[in-house]
Amino acid sequence: MKPTGASSYRLAYKWLCWCIVLAVGYYWLITFGLVLFGSKVSSAVPNQAFIYRSFARQNWRMFAFTKVYNRQLLFITRDTADPSATDTTDLVQYLLTQKRAHAPFNNEQDAHERILYIVMNGVEVRVHHHEKKIKDSLPGKTADVYQQLAIEAVRSDSLQQQEINNITGYARTMLQQKKISTNGKEYQLIIKHVYIPPSTPAIPVTPGANEQVIFISSYKPL
Repeated sequence: MKPTGASSYRLAYKWLCWCIVLAVGYYWLITFGLVLFGSKVSSAVPNQAFIYRSFARQNWRMFAFTKVYNRQLLFITRDTADPSATDTTDLVQYLLTQKRAHAPFNNEQDAHERILYIVMNGVEVRVHHHEKKIKDSLPGKTADVYQQLAIEAVRSDSLQQQEINNITGYARTMLQQKKISTNGKEYQLIIKHVYIPPSTPAIPVTPGANEQVIFISSYKPL
């Protein structure tokens, strides 16, 4: 006996539902696998991992610590002839704006954001590294003194210059995109943590402020 048209539709609908359930289940299986066992899953199913990272990547992390501050990377330019004429761009916020403007095809901006955060992390790690060394060799000073000495050490640290140059390179690209001339200008970089209440910075910029400067470069020609 041949199935009726209604039976055929019900059978097709049933199979479609099962396919959707299996697809969603497989997606979340890959998601949890890459989050919890990234390298093992990538080596076991490289093609699926590549497709997933290209089109359906999850950026969240399970059991993440509560965020206590936002980061800023300020790129300050000023005229050498008139130092009072300054312009400041937060490169972190600029990149986020670019990602939103080019969504959903913003892989280039996403890659720039990742590189920028890697470089910022590298600078912060070097500051803390020098801070610890200075504390060990010069005990009894205030936290502010240790921070200033550590920043000075990073400024002259040859290992850090490439990362700072990478930030400057992206900043130049940003200036080109905004059609801002670099003639007769110099720049300064500032990395800040802006704390989210009720969290407070260990070394505020000014008493009671919610900002802490992690690194500040000297002015250099563009």
